[in-house]
Amino acid sequence: MNAIAEKRELLWVNHEGIEKTISSYKAWANEAGSALDEAQKLMPEPLSKEQKEILLEKGWSALEGFIKDAYGFPKATVEWVLDSQGLNGGAAKIAFLHVPARHAAVGFSVTNEGVQVSPETVQKVKNSHHHYVRNKMQSKALKTAKEMCDTLNDAFKDGTISTADRTRLVNALPKLIKLSSASRTKQVFEPAVRKIGQITA
Repeated sequence: MNAIAEKRELLWVNHEGIEKTISSYKAWANEAGSALDEAQKLMPEPLSKEQKEILLEKGWSALEGFIKDAYGFPKATVEWVLDSQGLNGGAAKIAFLHVPARHAAVGFSVTNEGVQVSPETVQKVKNSHHHYVRNKMQSKALKTAKEMCDTLNDAFKDGTISTADRTRLVNALPKLIKLSSASRTKQVFEPAVRKIGQITA
């Protein structure tokens, strides 16, 4: 393993990707929590944490078994059992439609606050959106770009480089530098990390 791989030189972090993915997973967790709420409406006693975890994993099929056992009719159809109690499982069945697959893909945790995305999953998402230097050419380009941006930003600050000059410089060196996404008057030079990440050895 070379020195670059050992120290894992960070190239860039896709913060937008992290936020979007975690937001989507949290929405799934909320839907899973709603499914457990629907399940609880069909049970005579509060669901245990273990039962909730089984429901997240197996969904409606597990709930059918819980219902039949809870009301003392293990061999009857769940429809008959629910009907005998004046209940309807339609909403719960629909609510669990995607829960097991999403739980398998993401990993939910049952807590006192409800269903949440597991801390391990949050960390995995963050890790997957951290992009690291993969070869010596990228490392060298990143160092050059950082030094260049520092020099050019100082030159712009003291008036040596004009706003028009900034655009020309970026167009001349698109593989190394770019302008930040701030308003035109507040833009600064930044390393073009995504382009640098495409450099091959």
